[in-house]
Amino acid sequence: MNFGLDGKVAMVVAGSSGLGLATAEELANEGCPVSNCGRNPLRLERAMDRLRSKGADGRRASDVTDCADAAPWVHETAENSPRIDTLVTNCGGLADLRRSRAARILMLVSEAIVRT
Repeated sequence: MNFGLDGKVAMVVAGSSGLGLATAEELANEGCPVSNCGRNPLRLERAMDRLRSKGADGRRASDVTDCADAAPWVHETAENSPRIDTLVTNCGGLADLRRSRAARILMLVSEAIVRT
């Protein structure tokens, strides 16, 4: 299927397994360079082995519920991409976070997107 996403840069949160990985794979199949993050380094590396053959290249083990941990992934993606076109926020556990903390994470990504 062609959704016209070829060349659109995508960031996928929690893309090391399940729906996140399936989404990252479909985006890569559409021709998107995919930057992927997940909390489990081993699962993330296995996921990226599958995705690299489809053009995905960026990845970082990070916990997006922690701004300090998520920031390097966001900044590396922004620095190594011509722009950020798509953000897929596929992560559980955010309901337990305070709204202000979740808002800071979204602002971090938003600021990186605006800079690109």
